[in-house]
Amino acid sequence: TLVLETFWYKHNLESLKERLMGERCNGSDLDGTHREQSRLKLHYVAMTRPTHLLCLAMKRSTFKDRTGAL
Repeated sequence: TLVLETFWYKHNLESLKERLMGERCNGSDLDGTHREQSRLKLHYVAMTRPTHLLCLAMKRSTFKDRTGAL
């Protein structure tokens, strides 16, 4: 299953990066916006359905630091 980065007010996977990396994993710290909750629900469904392979495709710049290193 391929989950492709898209743009809806901001980049979807980039906005969820902290959660994907395990830095924000508590459900009670939602910022309360409807968009954020919609993104979480959509990506939860997309990421829990595959049985063999899950691929997340996002911009390289999402993981670059200020020096350009990944």
